[in-house]
Amino acid sequence: MEYRDEKIAELKRERRRLKYTDITGEGVFISDVFVTFGPREILGAARLYIPDTFIEMPKEVQRMKFPSVSRPQVILTSLDSSVNFAFSLVDIRTPDSQIGTLTLQMKETLKTANPAAVFYIEESELLDSGRPLCMFDFKNFGVDGPMYNMTCFTPLGPQTLHGTFICPEQDAGEWKYMAWAAFKTIRAMKQKE
Repeated sequence: MEYRDEKIAELKRERRRLKYTDITGEGVFISDVFVTFGPREILGAARLYIPDTFIEMPKEVQRMKFPSVSRPQVILTSLDSSVNFAFSLVDIRTPDSQIGTLTLQMKETLKTANPAAVFYIEESELLDSGRPLCMFDFKNFGVDGPMYNMTCFTPLGPQTLHGTFICPEQDAGEWKYMAWAAFKTIRAMKQKE
């Protein structure tokens, strides 16, 4: 009887998960928790949908989790700081036709710097603005254990937005599609040409 109850509960969870699939709508289920997303301004240059409960990571936590002085300019994190979206604006104008090349160069740099990293897929899409968004994802090994990473780039006027998503590898199956969906909601706040 217990097995049957577990199967019924699993079917209910799956049906619920299939009903809520739009981060810009009512929300989504991630690890059996209902997560709502809302638009968040990033560095005064872009807006995208991020989980409503995410906060800006406190500076002292940033220094521990991102020890490099070249840490991202903005890090938004879950309340337990295990799931993070991070962003930097790079003062380089990258033509639309070169954003894929930039993304692959970053991937090659990471491969060289961290040969133990396991790389998965590369993907690109056009944002609603018609600008390209390119990403790759990979697993690396950090202080907290194996971590799933998604890195993306898109041109924003005279600058390039570099976005990163990071979560524990064991949670990647629940988060990676929602992270990619979040990055695909990037909208320029103002176009400086």
